[in-house]
Amino acid sequence: MGPLILIAAIAAVIITAGVRYYFREIKGNEQKTHQCLHCESYELVEINRDTKGSRTVESVGGGTMAGGDVRLQLDYEVTYHCNSCNQNSKYRITKTF
Repeated sequence: MGPLILIAAIAAVIITAGVRYYFREIKGNEQKTHQCLHCESYELVEINRDTKGSRTVESVGGGTMAGGDVRLQLDYEVTYHCNSCNQNSKYRITKTF
């Protein structure tokens, strides 16, 4: 019975780590839905994405043995076209990799 409990505990730790990774990395990077600035509709289509800038960001206490984690942040200016009112809306988006 002892080895079976050990295997079950290791499996539980691996599954927990996988779920935490999924919610932190994958779900955290999903794009937020924007509304049209003119008619407040959600029927937007991205028509243009320009990179406006980039920078490195260091978070304290995570990632490496030294306690730091360096990530890249990109600033975009995204233009959306509204299918309801045929107007264009621009948003500034920051994405962290």
